[in-house]
Amino acid sequence: MRKQHLKGCLICLFLLVISVPSIAFAADEKVKVSIPDFSVTVNGVKYDSRYSEYPFLLRNDITYMPMTYDFSTFMGINITFDEGVNNVYHKGEMILHIGNAKRTSEQLGQYKKTTSNNSVYDAVIPTYHTYISYTDNEYNNDSLYPIINFRGVTYLPLTWDVMHTWLDWDY
Repeated sequence: MRKQHLKGCLICLFLLVISVPSIAFAADEKVKVSIPDFSVTVNGVKYDSRYSEYPFLLRNDITYMPMTYDFSTFMGINITFDEGVNNVYHKGEMILHIGNAKRTSEQLGQYKKTTSNNSVYDAVIPTYHTYISYTDNEYNNDSLYPIINFRGVTYLPLTWDVMHTWLDWDY
């Protein structure tokens, strides 16, 4: 009896192992982005995208802002990732929350590098879910202006809806 049980367990284990490659996360979709050829000023500070590790980006004629730690503290943004523990719709999935916070830095980090950026790069549309201003409305990443990821950093599109309606900023 034990041999049959062991044989059954080994068959189940074999079936599980050969089926694992088919259980995969959705691949992030690649998109083309460019480095702006115009100057960008953030709260009175000129930002040099040409020599920055995390430059402002352009896609579909919309400027994208990097959500680095320095940007978030300088702009008064709170950024948190969680595994959707309290989210009814995405329990156990990665969720990015972007919301207003108190501005805690007067200096904007530029992440300078010695070589200039190319003019065009690939970025990706991430598969994680994003909520802005802690509303129950998930940001629609199937839109013309999705949130993107470049060099491991999330980038926020500076559209009217995101900036004015959800974050209550003027620009």
